[in-house]
Amino acid sequence: MSFDIEFMKKEKYSFVDNDGDHAHYLDNIFDLIDEAWANPTPKIARITKEGYTFYDGPSLPNVLYVPDFKEEHIESVKNYLIETKIKDKLESLFKSNIGVCNIRAYRFTHDPPTDKTHYLDLLDKNNKCFNAHHDGLLKGTLKLMIFKSKNEKNITLSHGALEICPKGSWIPVVGKSPVAVIFPPNIVLHRALQPAVGKIRDAIEITIIRRIPDDFLVESCGAHAGHPKDLKKWNKTLDN
Repeated sequence: MSFDIEFMKKEKYSFVDNDGDHAHYLDNIFDLIDEAWANPTPKIARITKEGYTFYDGPSLPNVLYVPDFKEEHIESVKNYLIETKIKDKLESLFKSNIGVCNIRAYRFTHDPPTDKTHYLDLLDKNNKCFNAHHDGLLKGTLKLMIFKSKNEKNITLSHGALEICPKGSWIPVVGKSPVAVIFPPNIVLHRALQPAVGKIRDAIEITIIRRIPDDFLVESCGAHAGHPKDLKKWNKTLDN
């Protein structure tokens, strides 16, 4: 009910089953995106926890980020990963416990009005797409990305769908909304073109890395946070 681990080993990605038994765990985070859209923060909450790498360059003007996650949203991600068996399968893949070192959520639109942007932040006003890139995260990092179209049943390329290129050909992450994919972002080239007029694509992005303790640490550290700088601190148990 989650994803094909053998397929992922071979192809370097896998779609994730988001049927009705599991997708509802993330509804409250998609609600946060609606709340952020209704009341945007003038500046991006790029990093909300000390001790993390983060990106401080220009951001896309047509991406609006959720500024803050409460404990109930963290618990929703935990429950989602446990109930879908994603946690168990990834720990089998890694031969290690795992943790989530960041959660971020955002809305991707065509060309929003200024009051629906982080208008006081550093924005790249000449660019409205995620150009093809690799991430620069810790070795072995995986990203689980869940996408939902607003007021439509499907995610299509016209929504600015994520495209991944694991073996030389672009594969669009499209299908019945919500649609999800897991892949190693340092290795797999990925991009997302500008959504068409009137198309809205919401996203939840979960960054997964190895962890020594088995207490399943899940954190949200900012819209542009990367990974923990001090892995010894990351690998401390929650009660230390």
